[in-house]
Amino acid sequence: MKVFTPECYVRFNSTDASVANRADADWERALAAYRKHLRSIRLKLPASVANLANDSCLHDAEYLGFSKMAMPAMTGDVAMIAVRKDGAVNFLIYVLDREPLVTRPLESDAFDVSQSHWLYDEVDVVGPGVFQHEILLSDGQVLLVRFTAFAMLPGSSAKLAEKSARHRRAVPA
Repeated sequence: MKVFTPECYVRFNSTDASVANRADADWERALAAYRKHLRSIRLKLPASVANLANDSCLHDAEYLGFSKMAMPAMTGDVAMIAVRKDGAVNFLIYVLDREPLVTRPLESDAFDVSQSHWLYDEVDVVGPGVFQHEILLSDGQVLLVRFTAFAMLPGSSAKLAEKSARHRRAVPA
């Protein structure tokens, strides 16, 4: 992540008020820089990617999982991320340009590993027709997905939420 880094998140959650305040100021500068960057690339983004970058707010969405599927008849494999926000499950579908990366660049008590939530994300253009989506999760993982096509699909919120809740209850703590 270039703008909303795990390091900044950890400093933002510091128990030392001066460290947290400096991180807050850094965060505001990073947000302004990211918005400026998005304006500079907006004409290169297809509508679905522009909507993801500018209009989709997935902050605090419950991260339900990631899946990758081989698609032999297509030019790239497909990846899906499922999240729940405000009771509705959404699927982010990517036609991949390369293998997705999942890293945990920093270990810190600021990260909550009990249930992953979407903290922040960044969208970028990495080449003609190739885009990148980086996502910082509350457990400290960073997902990096390079893709050539994207769609966000709403799921059937009632049935999916019910099944997910049953699954969580059935898993021993």
